[in-house]
Order: sequence, then structure tokens, then C-alpha cells
Amino acid sequence: MTIAAVDASVILLLAVPGKDVDRRKRARSKMQELKSLGVRFAIPAPAIAEVHRDGDGREIAARVFGDLGGFYTEALDDIAAANVGQSLRMAHQSRPEGLPRACVKFDAMIAGVAHTMGARYLLTTDGRDFRVALQALQSKVEVIYVDAPPPPQQVPLIETETTSSEASVDDSGMGK
Repeated sequence: MTIAAVDASVILLLAVPGKDVDRRKRARSKMQELKSLGVRFAIPAPAIAEVHRDGDGREIAARVFGDLGGFYTEALDDIAAANVGQSLRMAHQSRPEGLPRACVKFDAMIAGVAHTMGARYLLTTDGRDFRVALQALQSKVEVIYVDAPPPPQQVPLIETETTSSEASVDDSGMGK
């Protein structure tokens, strides 16, 4: 079974109405795509704690995941806690001066739980701190930005008319 750990940023983007309509549509579409591939959604307990700042975290998550096949909460156990500590050391060393460290702690806890539970993906809208935390654990968890715009369309090759000199070249490559 493929598991996607879900960051609080995804839950809040999908749950809180506002001006981010396009981002919300892209995130909802990515979540539906993953669901159709049989991916199960797990919310690390620290992500639920982070969502509690906007109300009852489990209730908010239940609203978001109602049509996505539900979710389950993954605990921050002893093994995950050890992984969190390891990733926090590296995250704090690489964090630019002046940026808040509280976010690093939540993100390190979420990454530690995702790694420990064997998630294949970590879904987020801001993966900067997750990448550092997962790298510290030498984790294979792939960070996916659910609200990322689609890649630009490939520009079709432009066909040009052949010039008279190209048209007069024979099989040997020599001019006629």
C-alpha cells in the first residue's frame, strides 16, 4: 500500500476558503489523482497539532478528506521522535538567521513521522524545511507540492519551408 503523509499546509489550503482558488483547485486535483492511484492519506499527529491553531484539527481534516477516502493519524512514537531529533539538528544548522524556528520543529516532526511510517510521499505546499529534515534522515520520502502549477507545455517544433539550395541536394549530399 502506498502512503502519502499530509502536511498541515495542505489541510489548511483545502479547508480555509479564501483567495487561493487556483492553488486549491490544483491541490484538490492532485489529491484526487493520488486517490485514484490507490494512495492512502496519513496525517502525522504533529500536522494535526499545527492545524489546531485554526480550530479542531481532526474535524478540519475530516472535512477535507471526506471525499478523498478518509485518512488516518500517525502518532509521533519513540522511533519517530529519535528521527525528529536527528533531523532537527541539521535543520537548525541550515536555517537562515531570522526565520522562525517553530515551523522547523513542526516540519521536522512531520518529516520524522512520515519517514518512520514508511510513507512514499509527503504532500505539502512548502517543502523547504521538509527537504532538509528528510535529507538528514537519508529518507526516500518524496516531497510533492500539491499546489504546484503544471509544467509549461512543450512548444511544438516549427516546420520551415525548404530553401531552393536544400531542395537541390541529391542523395550523396552534393548539389545537383
